[in-house]
Amino acid sequence: MKADVTGGTEPDVFYLDSSLMTAFAPNGVLLSLDDALRTAGASTDDYIGDLVKLYQLNGKTYALPKDQGALALFVNDEMAQKAGVDAKSLTTWDDVTAAAQKMIAGEGPGKTFGMCVNPDIQRIGAFILQTGNPILDNGEATFNQDSGVKAFQWYYDFLKNKTGEVPKNMGADWCGDAFSKKKVAMVYEGGWMLPFMDQQAPDVKYTVVPNPLPQGGQQSTLVFTNGWAASARTKYPNAATALVLFLTSAANQKPILQSGFALPTVKVLAEAASYGQVADLVFGGPAKKEDVIKILKDQAVDPIFTIGADIKTSLDTAAQAVDQTLSQ
Repeated sequence: MKADVTGGTEPDVFYLDSSLMTAFAPNGVLLSLDDALRTAGASTDDYIGDLVKLYQLNGKTYALPKDQGALALFVNDEMAQKAGVDAKSLTTWDDVTAAAQKMIAGEGPGKTFGMCVNPDIQRIGAFILQTGNPILDNGEATFNQDSGVKAFQWYYDFLKNKTGEVPKNMGADWCGDAFSKKKVAMVYEGGWMLPFMDQQAPDVKYTVVPNPLPQGGQQSTLVFTNGWAASARTKYPNAATALVLFLTSAANQKPILQSGFALPTVKVLAEAASYGQVADLVFGGPAKKEDVIKILKDQAVDPIFTIGADIKTSLDTAAQAVDQTLSQ
């Protein structure tokens, strides 16, 4: 997209994520949608939570969220049944830890694990939020507080105790791939798993449950979204904005919701209040998100999950670097 914009060949309407929002919005690349919303009798208030905030700058709205995906726990039904595990009874972290131990099977290359461990802060962050600990607060890192350390430790222990494994060590590209190949019994993923499993492993039956909670914790998860945006250079601004409004409308999101691929972003389709937090905002917003995630990856996640570095020390080091980045 950046190459297309540089060459003046970008489409009239296109996907926009937070990194492109940061690159395009300040440089006049995107068409404001506010007039189109008013003309259509619509409003940014029609959308759930903070999703629209990702695409606003200086009081203008440059994209609308097309759908949202939240993390949940996927459990292989056959593996659970063989191990005597009831997937729907997994409501606490302790339940998941015990289930992972029970669902280990085999030895050597054919060994199957209880949990797929994705060493990604955009997975681990959900567990930190469940403890009531924000990732950032008032422009400062807070993920290194005791509850943040506890969340890291709980997830890392699957790898440490050999009840879980990272995808590459199971010959898989990602956790969904390992799950489809029956290498693992449980994974934390989102609605994108549904079409993937339908295509890659239609014979694999599974149950999806909300993220189990730590003791004394609160239900929370990370929410991921992309937006639809229009080029400021389009020759057809009315048609382009009309298309964006349609693509993000209840009429278009309803069949997507029914497919199970993603959750809606419009309040009229929401059956209950969302407890998810927008990942891009949790990690510092569009302008800082990539920097914050990179610091956490380089200075905490990678050292912890590859060489077993001390969790508290690693998080403290990352927090100092994040604070410096956020202050700039």
